[in-house]
Amino acid sequence: MTREITEVKIVVCRHPEKDGDKITAHGAKQCFAAALALAEKGLKPELLLYSGAVRTNQAARVMAAAMQVFDLEPEEDRGFHFEKCFKQTLNNDMDAFKAEMEKIKQAGGTMTRAVEISKYAREGLAQVSSAILDLANKMASRGKKVVLVVSHSPWAEFATIDPDAMPYGLGEADAVVYTVEADLGEIVDSELIKAPQV
Repeated sequence: MTREITEVKIVVCRHPEKDGDKITAHGAKQCFAAALALAEKGLKPELLLYSGAVRTNQAARVMAAAMQVFDLEPEEDRGFHFEKCFKQTLNNDMDAFKAEMEKIKQAGGTMTRAVEISKYAREGLAQVSSAILDLANKMASRGKKVVLVVSHSPWAEFATIDPDAMPYGLGEADAVVYTVEADLGEIVDSELIKAPQV
């Protein structure tokens, strides 16, 4: 007997340019353009999530408008926010984080190097992977195939299946599309989609 596989696409997008915890006018243009590019690839969401930060909620709303999914209200999902991991691994120390980022950049700047060097990256990988798999199960049980999550970087890229090719640190409004076989509980593909320049 062949088992039916339920494939779900989870698009995790980094928020655009910000000022504090709010997106800028330029940031709104960035995420609007990114949303149009995602829609052209058939990635129009049936569910819209944000990490809990104001800037991710704002970006999610702009992206929904760009994709003309006016019936979707952004829902908060803290699994896509880095704050707990940042506190536990780096004690909220931004200087330590910047030093770690520089060390990873000097070592090649990929997710592979980040996981070798950084406890934050290792813990984040576990959290993001778990959040993606949990979300895929929820999506499959609701009969939905595509979800858009607006999150952060370095964070959105952590669950990549090709860590040698994935940069540690995405550009503003860049996205990673995760393909998940929900019935198997497995991420089977990940693709970096760069935001169009505006």
